[in-house]
Amino acid sequence: MPLSFSPASLTFTAKGVGATSAPKTVTVTNKSAGSITINTISASANYSAIGSGTSPCGGALAKSAKCTLSVTFTPSGIGSIKGAVAIATSGAGSPQIVGLSGTGAIPVTLSPTSLTFAAQTVGTTSAAQAVTLTNNSSGALTISSIAASGDFTAAGSGTAPCGATVAAGATCTFSVTFTPNVKGAISGAATVNESAPLGPAVMKLTGTGQ
Repeated sequence: MPLSFSPASLTFTAKGVGATSAPKTVTVTNKSAGSITINTISASANYSAIGSGTSPCGGALAKSAKCTLSVTFTPSGIGSIKGAVAIATSGAGSPQIVGLSGTGAIPVTLSPTSLTFAAQTVGTTSAAQAVTLTNNSSGALTISSIAASGDFTAAGSGTAPCGATVAAGATCTFSVTFTPNVKGAISGAATVNESAPLGPAVMKLTGTGQ
């Protein structure tokens, strides 16, 4: 093959749906006996590739010369996403491929994913349980409300309480309490209305009134 790639493939860490990763660089070397022309650089869905740096790939590339390109990942769905950058040249064996892989993540995650409260006397309030919200997006997250249904209550709490915004890659916390009005099993949900794709973020709540 006329070109060699370093690295030969790229793997991107998990990124929130709709968010764009930091660029990764691929160095391309012309191993052929003479000059070669890079005609096009194209990437499959969810990826983007362009010439970059002080010697961006594109056009003529002399024998043994190097050029660089940058690749980014913007997942459109959740789970493993494979792709490729195709580099078409004037030489034999065109196009050549750089393998790509990445993982699309839910933009906003809650940990734990659900809460269960121990039996609580009717009309009394439980101890608060903490929930951590993580913004997996590449931009600031706007939170319009945090609310819990029925006999549950949710509010920002802790040293980094959830408020109106959460920075990219940052976390915040809120707490949930349980005040049963009746005896027996009680179900509900905590809902975070936020600006990221696939929102709102919802977690299941369960408790028992006694």
